[in-house]
Amino acid sequence: QYRLFLVGEGKCDKAVGNLLAKHSTGYVQGEAWWFADPVSWTPIIGQGTQEWPSISSDGLSELMGNGVGEIIWRVCTSCKASHKNIYYKRLTPIPSDMNFLEMLKSDWTPKNNESGEDFNLYSTLTDAGKDTNEWKFCDIHGKIGFPGECGETGKVTQMWNSYENLETYAFNHAFYLLNESTEA
Repeated sequence: QYRLFLVGEGKCDKAVGNLLAKHSTGYVQGEAWWFADPVSWTPIIGQGTQEWPSISSDGLSELMGNGVGEIIWRVCTSCKASHKNIYYKRLTPIPSDMNFLEMLKSDWTPKNNESGEDFNLYSTLTDAGKDTNEWKFCDIHGKIGFPGECGETGKVTQMWNSYENLETYAFNHAFYLLNESTEA
């Protein structure tokens, strides 16, 4: 039984690669961590088993420009199937006084962040790129993070992340920004 978990000194990368290949997750082992291809995605922040140091708010703003058309992917290994992969596509410019990073992390607020007006959520990158099959329900309020209690067709609770309130199932997650040169 232990042979499934103990890989020996210097063999971790190979074990992770074998695990990902065996389960056909679509994830690849990247430089930041193994969920995103570093050529296509820039890591923003991660928590739990996907912990990664946060990019600064200014750094994220610089990478996103005005934000229109930008796609952010949250992968959450501790979430239910419907919330393991969520793609946020920005539709309107991000106001200069908006702390976009904090909104993703712990303050999912409706100010300049209305579903169907300022952004849409999708279950696949293909849907986000084609603007099809956007999520139909979004309950947005502060004090919890992305994606609030939004769901594909109705309210879904406890799948939000937070860096302040840890009463959630989304404790193992990471955010990535789709690189400009990558086709959605």
